[in-house]
Amino acid sequence: MNENEEIKDSSGSCAIILMIKGNKSIIANVGDSRLVIFKNGAVSFQTEDHKPGTEKEKKRIELAGGKIYQTPSLFPLFQNGKEIEIPWRVLPGRLSVSRTFGDIEAKSEKFGGMQNVVVALPDITEIELNDEYNFIVIGCDGIFVGFSNEELLDCLKIVLKEKKIDEFINNDDI
Repeated sequence: MNENEEIKDSSGSCAIILMIKGNKSIIANVGDSRLVIFKNGAVSFQTEDHKPGTEKEKKRIELAGGKIYQTPSLFPLFQNGKEIEIPWRVLPGRLSVSRTFGDIEAKSEKFGGMQNVVVALPDITEIELNDEYNFIVIGCDGIFVGFSNEELLDCLKIVLKEKKIDEFINNDDI
C-alpha cells in the first residue's frame, strides 16, 4: 500500500519450501504448488494442494465465514484430450486457491476481504530420507494440471535415459 492506503499491488502467490540437512527433510507448503517424493519408483509422499474444493479447505473456509463456488460452463472443457474440471473458487477473493501469500483484497476487510478465509498458514512435514528415495520433484500447479504424478515419473525416466544418467536408473528400480 502507499501512504494513502491505496493498494499498489494486490497480487498473491503460492510457495513450497524444501530444506534438506543430512537425511532429514522439512517441507512447507502454501497453495497449489506441489512437492512429490518418489520412493522405489512410486509416489511415497506429496503435499496437499490447498484448493477450496477439498473437504478440509471447504470446511475451514465456511467456518471462517467464506464461501466456495464454481462458475458454470455451457460445455465441457478439455486439455490434452482430457476433460478438466471447472475450478472451485473462494469468496471473498475469487481465488482458485485457499492459501496464499499476499492477496490483500481477499484478506483485508478494508478492501472487501475477510480475515481467516484465505490464509498463509503452511502445512509443514518432516521426512527422513534414505537410499530408497529416487526423486523429489517440485512444481507449480501448471505442471500438475498437465501431468499426473505417474506421468511425471515416466517423463523423468525418459529424460534420465536420454541423458544417460545411469546412476539414477538402476535396472528396474524405477
